[in-house]
Amino acid sequence: EYTDISGQWCEKVVKELLDNGYYIEGDRFNPNMNITQINFLKYLYSPMQSNYSDDEFYNMLIQNGVVKKEEKAPGSLVSNQEAAKFIIRYLGYDQIAIHPEIFTNPFKDNVDEKYKGYAAMFYALNINKGDSNGNFNGSRSISNGEAAMIIYNLIKNNKIL
Repeated sequence: EYTDISGQWCEKVVKELLDNGYYIEGDRFNPNMNITQINFLKYLYSPMQSNYSDDEFYNMLIQNGVVKKEEKAPGSLVSNQEAAKFIIRYLGYDQIAIHPEIFTNPFKDNVDEKYKGYAAMFYALNINKGDSNGNFNGSRSISNGEAAMIIYNLIKNNKIL
């Protein structure tokens, strides 16, 4: 149970994720705090991660192709474009997403070319349709609440549960 989500915009989603084994450690969810790489990835894998040490967890992520060795940065903040990249790799679609030339940018703002495939797939799979203006805001860091929405949409729209 979190002590700080009552009345928050993401309360329903956070509770539903919690009921299905998805959680951020601690008794506070901090919905508006920017999420770190390790917390985002642990949230995504929370129903599956046993008692991995952080190094064992990253080794598994690297082995599964979700994170590349040089991308390991546990304390760094996760941006929209990085969230898209990690989620699309988690789904196993990296070999498609790495070809930006086959994608059209569905967002109103520009998406960095190296993230274009990830962003387009993020959109197509109904994981993230952008902000209220239709912008992706690729380099903007995401909050814990936004991470919850991404994971919820991933599960709900792609029948992972």
